[in-house]
Amino acid sequence: MICCCNWQELATIHVEKLPVKIMVLNNQHLGMVVQWEDRFYKANRAHTYLGDPDDEAEIYPDFCKIAEGCKVQKCFLQLHMKSRYT
Repeated sequence: MICCCNWQELATIHVEKLPVKIMVLNNQHLGMVVQWEDRFYKANRAHTYLGDPDDEAEIYPDFCKIAEGCKVQKCFLQLHMKSRYT
């Protein structure tokens, strides 16, 4: 499992032809900061939303385009996943 990889690692995957699978869970927020806001600040948000303010329905950043720029072979977007906890 790779956490917090940099964009350069995507290029390394291509150059070294590494058989790597990456799953990105993007909830459009700074996760750890949101947890602290929920726990200690009554869910008062302080600019932790990472979406495009001009188009909040759009996924931002577009990780598939970033992967494409690094010549990663396949990328797909799944907007909604079933939670096993609901």
